[in-house]
Amino acid sequence: MLDDNQQTQSIPVNDPRLQQMLDALDDSEGTASLTSFNEVLLLIQNAILRLVVRDEQTYFLGRFSGSEEESHIDLTHYNALQHGISRVHAKLIMRDHKLYIVDMGSTNGTYVGKKRLKPDEPALLHRGDELLLARMRIQIMFR
Repeated sequence: MLDDNQQTQSIPVNDPRLQQMLDALDDSEGTASLTSFNEVLLLIQNAILRLVVRDEQTYFLGRFSGSEEESHIDLTHYNALQHGISRVHAKLIMRDHKLYIVDMGSTNGTYVGKKRLKPDEPALLHRGDELLLARMRIQIMFR
């Protein structure tokens, strides 16, 4: 159901239609490469945020309440403050059809799996990776 305060429709992560779509994703270039569609799905608290990214494009993750910048992914609606998300917590970067995450010196850290990232050092993301931004879990899916 679409809420006036949300810009994305909430879909349960265990929805069979979503699982079928995820299973059908082509993985011919390996789990670290995106196809020509460059579609990235962020699964956050039973919601899906869809991004279409181009090479050398950057998206910032954080608390950007009221910002209309296309490059800002506002996590405020997902209780970002209560989860310990910094105002500018991390960024996603696309290079050579590969997606990277970079911690922006956040107070509570950014993790890929169980590994805490060092600030300003890019970490390659693979399909299905689970991120932990402070205490907020985000799963990355892409094709």
